Amino acid sequence: MLRKNQLILLSIFSLTACRGSSDSADNDLIIPPATDVLARCEVQSNLEKVSSSSNISFYTEPSYQSLQPAVIAASINNADSSNYAFSWSQKSGESLILKSTHSPMLAFTAPTGGRYEFELTAISENNSYSAITAIDVVEGQTNPLAIRVDH
Repeated sequence: MLRKNQLILLSIFSLTACRGSSDSADNDLIIPPATDVLARCEVQSNLEKVSSSSNISFYTEPSYQSLQPAVIAASINNADSSNYAFSWSQKSGESLILKSTHSPMLAFTAPTGGRYEFELTAISENNSYSAITAIDVVEGQTNPLAIRVDH
């Protein structure tokens, strides 16, 4: 019975918070003006370019911490990467769950510190490239706040 009363009170408070109205016309709502200009980030990321012996360049973060979302980006030198099919694989380090393995951007979260190696193969109609990159992950905080926005 107590649980039922708690649900009723929660429902009343919820309706009170939104003024108990189902009317979608809200005169207090202020709509910001539309603009064609996008705001530029004040702090730009500091990705480091790592060249390979093939035609692939990797872009890595300055440092990686365990238990934090991470990314490695890649590009094909002097080429439009949209014409390529990408395939990432892990070569060394504790086994990871790799996200977006068929994209030029590899996302993952390393559970522990250590050295991790990844291989990228990029294939187009006329070319095929393969390269390996390595990163070092240091131990991060034990109770981090980690937010990932997958694409």
